[in-house]
Amino acid sequence: HMFPMYKSSTASTQGSSVSVVVEFDPATVGGYLTQKSFTCPVPPENCGSAFEIQLSDGSWIVAHTTVNDSTVTMIASLPADKAGLTVTGSRYAQASWPYAVLYSSNGQPAIPWSEPVQP
Repeated sequence: HMFPMYKSSTASTQGSSVSVVVEFDPATVGGYLTQKSFTCPVPPENCGSAFEIQLSDGSWIVAHTTVNDSTVTMIASLPADKAGLTVTGSRYAQASWPYAVLYSSNGQPAIPWSEPVQP
């Protein structure tokens, strides 16, 4: 069995909402991706967030996700003080104790990533 692997991503902004669509290599997802729940076993600040979007000022904001086959769509609202910024990157499971919530249909965890996005 293979681990789901990041392939590419594209970003878009619509008003105060930003999104990143992340494509995984279909040959590595075992049919489809699935998202599992996670409870942080240590102080929550050590777990971070499973999915985050990077803005053009270098900051990261927490994203909510939907999963469909070999695609993950990350969506976040821009805080008022970040209005006008663009999306420059996305990441998954990048914390001291990361949320590992993304799996292939055959139970293999997705490989963490931190990548730039295409506009």
